[in-house]
Amino acid sequence: MPSESKINVSVLDVKSYRAGLSIFDAGSDNGLFLNFAATAPVARPVLEKMKQAVEEMRRPLGDHLYQALNNLEFARRDVAEFIGAQPKEIAFTQNTSTAMSTIALSIDWK
Repeated sequence: MPSESKINVSVLDVKSYRAGLSIFDAGSDNGLFLNFAATAPVARPVLEKMKQAVEEMRRPLGDHLYQALNNLEFARRDVAEFIGAQPKEIAFTQNTSTAMSTIALSIDWK
């Protein structure tokens, strides 16, 4: 079983992160476009992890189910650490609209 991969979130290296986005491959430094709606550029390290996950999904479910669940918990822990929360306070949803609806429906609007 692969070991957990811990992302160093203690330091935000903007130049390094920016270099990891394919949108900047042309070397242009003429500003930054932020309105990507639901289709923001994906950083190379994220893309590599996504490729790895898709490759793992080609195997029968039993072969990778527990590692996938572990990876989800590792991500939950890393996000919690990054924003100063507890892992039990982190919920993943399929998109922002679902997250906002879930929050709105949980409020007692009396």
